[in-house]
Amino acid sequence: MVVIAVIFGVLSGILHIQFWLLEAVWWRQERIWKRFGIRSQDQADGLAFNMINQGYYNLFLGIGAIVGAILLPFDVPGRTTLLGYCCLFMVGAGLVLFVSRRSMARAALIQAVPPLITLIALIWV
Repeated sequence: MVVIAVIFGVLSGILHIQFWLLEAVWWRQERIWKRFGIRSQDQADGLAFNMINQGYYNLFLGIGAIVGAILLPFDVPGRTTLLGYCCLFMVGAGLVLFVSRRSMARAALIQAVPPLITLIALIWV
C-alpha cells in the first residue's frame, strides 16, 4: 500500500501544481478562464486576484503532498500526517467544488479522486 500511496500522492501533488499554473500563471488567457465558466476578459480580470490566491493554495498543497509522498517510505516523523492532511484538504476542496457547481463535476473528480485513493492507501500503511 505504500507504493500506491506514494504514486497517488505524487500524482495528486502534480495535479495541484497544474491547477496553480491554470489559476495563478496562465489565468488571463482566454482558453484558461473559459474552462472555469468565465464569460469575458473583464470578468476574468476581476477574478484574477482571487484566482492567484487560490492557485497558490494549490501550489503549496501540491508541494506538501509530493514531499509527504516522497518521505513516506522513510522513517521521517510527520510524513504520514503531511501527506494525509494535504490529501484530505484536496478531497474536501473537490467536494466543495462538486456541491457548489455541479457543472464542474469532472473537475471535482480530477481534483478529489487521486488524493482519496492516497488516503485509502494510507489507512493500510
